[in-house]
Amino acid sequence: MARASFAWDNQPNPLARTLRTLFDTRVLRVARVISTTDGPGPSLGYAGPPDGITKLLKMIDRQRERMGADTLRHDRADVRAGRIFAARELPDADLVAVTGTPAQLAALPAGPALLLPYRLHALVETGDPAWRGRVSRSERQWAQPRIARQGLRIEQAYDDASFGFFFDRVHLPTMRNRHGDRARSESRLRAYEGLFRPGALLFVTNGRQRLAGALASCSADGRRLTPRLGGVLEGSAQLHSAGMLRLLYFLLLDWAERQGVARVDLSGVEAWVASGLYGYKRRFSPQLEPPPDHRANLAVWWHARRDTPQVRDFLVRNPVLERTGAGTLRAVYFHDLRRPARHDIPFACANVRERRDVDLDDFLADVPTGVDIV
Repeated sequence: MARASFAWDNQPNPLARTLRTLFDTRVLRVARVISTTDGPGPSLGYAGPPDGITKLLKMIDRQRERMGADTLRHDRADVRAGRIFAARELPDADLVAVTGTPAQLAALPAGPALLLPYRLHALVETGDPAWRGRVSRSERQWAQPRIARQGLRIEQAYDDASFGFFFDRVHLPTMRNRHGDRARSESRLRAYEGLFRPGALLFVTNGRQRLAGALASCSADGRRLTPRLGGVLEGSAQLHSAGMLRLLYFLLLDWAERQGVARVDLSGVEAWVASGLYGYKRRFSPQLEPPPDHRANLAVWWHARRDTPQVRDFLVRNPVLERTGAGTLRAVYFHDLRRPARHDIPFACANVRERRDVDLDDFLADVPTGVDIV
């Protein structure tokens, strides 16, 4: 049952992907959530499949908290999908993200809004020996001496005891210590049945001790490796601050190349390029591609419902990736007379090079200050 549940959430089969999308966006009720703050930030709204509360809304919450505005609470209601996509029950928030299929989102007002990918996966072509040269120079100069000095290497494990060690002493403590109630993970049974049994369990070891680890899924042909769960021993703050998870990624790529794995999927990122996860994964110059599961069928309508100083601050500080009419990705940087575009926040990846700047006075022209447009 656990394996079937995992497959339902991560199935690459086209028919299964279509069915899952149909259930999530048309059959089942969708979540409508308003995230409020008592600090200097905008209220945030989300509507769509509940998966997006964890994968999208909580990430945007973190970006708002970086502005000094702590999240006060989430107010959730489950509503009929049709009422969301008819713009009848949108979240009453300053900035709103609605997740659905592109066809559903096309029925929502065209502006002021952007169409963003719901989820992207960052892939490194380890079958091409030139992958190392594409990793940022600073990352290579940081990682390689530390790996050599500490004698670090990848060790693959196959036994149940090693799975238990990883899940209980590496993964769970790390998630608990680093993310608290925002932790995103799998249950122990789903991790065992859906990842460990068909996948690969990999540890970073110095020859004496396992210091970090990752549980990865493998494609049916063995040519694609996707680390899904990870962590450091006992969730150690010392190992984390020493960059052990950064070293884990670098070692995984090296190991994958030696094992003949053509592509390492560094897993998901969202379209907000100022997030720490996006910023870190782009150091490996990955290709950004749709995920292999049903989430590839989804997009995000990113909408400014009110024009306030807090909305403008947030949009300027958080550039995004939009889908162009040609289906490519393009970075969008907002600005106005008082707030210059934050070009110091890098976005470029192997297949993402284009950007455009958007004047907020134009973007928000039809939004009365502090008043709903929809």
